[in-house]
Amino acid sequence: MGNPASKQTAQSGMEKAKGRSLGDGCSIPVLGLGLYYTPPGSATYDIVAEALRLGYRHLDTAAFYENEKDVGRAVRDSGIPREEIFITSKVWPGEDGEWLTDGSKVVLETVQRSVELLGTHTDLYLLHTPFNKQQRINYWLGLEAARQKGLTTSIGVSNFGVAHLEELLASEKTSVPPAANEVELH
Repeated sequence: MGNPASKQTAQSGMEKAKGRSLGDGCSIPVLGLGLYYTPPGSATYDIVAEALRLGYRHLDTAAFYENEKDVGRAVRDSGIPREEIFITSKVWPGEDGEWLTDGSKVVLETVQRSVELLGTHTDLYLLHTPFNKQQRINYWLGLEAARQKGLTTSIGVSNFGVAHLEELLASEKTSVPPAANEVELH
């Protein structure tokens, strides 16, 4: 017979692994697999397949990582119902071309391409960085449009400082506050 206290702790740990609420009320698993530096192809596929087999239910990728297609394939092949897997992806704003003139359009197109590659919607889509002050609000409007079209459930930011967040929230153009701010720490 096991120790009832350790059983209770294990159950509490499993409850915590299920998720926490984002700012919009959606739930995100507390433990996720980051896929930066995971090369496209069989390496990503195998890593994601094994992570899902081991119990991971949050996968964090990005258009910039060029591995969304393999993430999506591993999710489909896993046999795990899609609603049990949380997928985060991100857009890294470019520094030339339409990124400087029509940020909303380019972000929406990037999200659409991510969804095509993944073969499914994302649960959370983030602006990867607060680049380009002149287009930042337009980038956010592209994410709002993606959410409205059902391409993603939640939208947020990554590596935004307080001033960046205040700018988004204060804009008369935006209507949806970020559900999350993913921050890189070393």
